[in-house]
Amino acid sequence: MRLAIVLTCLSALPILLFPGDTPWIFDEPAEITIALQANQGHRLASHALTGNFHIAYGPMPIQLNQLLLLISHDPRILILLRAAIVASIIAISLLWLGRTLNLPLYFAPVILLAPNVWLWTRQPWAAFLVTPLSILSIAAYAAFLETRCGWSLAITISATIAMPLIHPQSIPLSVILLAHILLFQRRVLWQHKLKILPPLLLLALLNYQYVKDILQTLSIPSALSQGHPGQTSRGIAFLGTFQSARLITPEAFESPLTQNPNLLLIIGHDFALIFLPLTVLGLMICLRTFIHTRSNPPSPDDPRRAHVSLASILLLVFFAHALFAAATRLPPSPHYQFGLFGPTILAVWFALYLFPRRYFIRPILICLYAASLSLFTLGTLIAVHLHGWPPNQHSPTLNEQIDLVEKLNHYSNESAYTTVAVYMMDPPHPLLTLRFLYPSFPMVEMREPCALLITQSATGRLQLIEIPPGANPPPNAKLIPLHYPQE
Repeated sequence: MRLAIVLTCLSALPILLFPGDTPWIFDEPAEITIALQANQGHRLASHALTGNFHIAYGPMPIQLNQLLLLISHDPRILILLRAAIVASIIAISLLWLGRTLNLPLYFAPVILLAPNVWLWTRQPWAAFLVTPLSILSIAAYAAFLETRCGWSLAITISATIAMPLIHPQSIPLSVILLAHILLFQRRVLWQHKLKILPPLLLLALLNYQYVKDILQTLSIPSALSQGHPGQTSRGIAFLGTFQSARLITPEAFESPLTQNPNLLLIIGHDFALIFLPLTVLGLMICLRTFIHTRSNPPSPDDPRRAHVSLASILLLVFFAHALFAAATRLPPSPHYQFGLFGPTILAVWFALYLFPRRYFIRPILICLYAASLSLFTLGTLIAVHLHGWPPNQHSPTLNEQIDLVEKLNHYSNESAYTTVAVYMMDPPHPLLTLRFLYPSFPMVEMREPCALLITQSATGRLQLIEIPPGANPPPNAKLIPLHYPQE
């Protein structure tokens, strides 16, 4: 167990290295701005951004940002702190789950090496917070089924209720877990009420206004009829659920290495994909266990009783998520399957349990898998730190954009032209949020106002150029604000 803990800590190190190399181009800048404005107004955020179904997300990710902003306004430190919290929850939950169910424990540290886990843990995007809670809820419930500990049940219920308040993609997992608890554990709920109620009261205080507003405005038929804007076919959305192991493979991972035809990278990528069918194999094991126990119910003192309960839960979760994905036309993309992270890990772990340790078959398989993931994660970390993200991927990095803002702070301009795609959104949150976090100071010597152009070099690096008097900006340039409007 000690060696597994050491290896898990080592596996988490890449997540904490070079936080300034993190992409800063998605929703997370706007979420930081909401948190900063809430702090300046001395209030707790009650809503987050609005998603693809025109439904506002819950405020807890924003409230976490509010807490971290009390420590620092440097986004690199915010990312480092958040990554440490998320990685710690995932690591502890994996070790807890593996030890509780007596599964191959050295699979736990390997998960933290997964490229998608490395990338998304470092980005302060609200939806990814479902990931640590999904594995935590599974680990806590497995522990409760084994030990009947009230604290484990309290953690399960709290994490299960918190997930859909963060992002609706976790609704299937939450519904199935809560239903299982109410059906089979309702007798012990009152017994452990003093452990269960305090975190539920905290969740109620944090989300009261959000829940009140969402119940007044939410129209489920309207959201379902609209579906995801991508309009994925319902059949593909349904089957895509069973490809959720892509979260722990290099599949669908944007990296500078994906443009490299190196044979070793190709072999490493293809080898890791064997964990996609392992998910299905794990579910087939669960189905066999469920069918067997229908005719031979386990005794109350059977050490495999927790495995039996979790087998039925996994089957129901995947089927419920497949129906949910089909109803909402969710694309079969890893970042729409964060709620399946915990169930997927457990399904793959069940499948790995079948592989014999004889002739080192299981250890060799896990080691090769770890090598494959490390190749992409560490290779990408090094390549991005040396050369930045390619222009067609997650460019520009946070460090580049901070350098740009520090240059902009020497100008009194209220607007500038840009040809950078990420700044052409309306409004350009990645830039404006950094201007909010790094305001100009009166003692800084300001240059005379002039026409400015924010563009990228041939290698994708950000540039700030003064447009000569009388010259026109490029025809594809857009005039953007450099500050959020005053409220």
